[in-house]
Amino acid sequence: MASAIVGSHGEAPAYALSSSVVFYLERFVATLSGSYLVLAVAVRGLIRGELPSAISKEGVTWPEGAAGGTDDAIAALQAQIDKIEFDLQELSERVVLRRLP
Repeated sequence: MASAIVGSHGEAPAYALSSSVVFYLERFVATLSGSYLVLAVAVRGLIRGELPSAISKEGVTWPEGAAGGTDDAIAALQAQIDKIEFDLQELSERVVLRRLP
């Protein structure tokens, strides 16, 4: 769109059109950066359960408070498990005491 408004130059840079090394280098860098972005999002999504809040030309922005909520949820679940284990121990002691003559 911009080149249609401004107009294009008569000649493109010779090194960009005639050099296969530059072409393969540009393709490698583009593939590497794209793969890195996909891998970073996939790994953080699977391991921490976080997805990026923004992807821009400056980079990927991750939410800051996501990990704290997970830690709180794990602590609450562990407290529930501890209470259930305590209740089961107490119930098993009551059952054993009732069976004794």
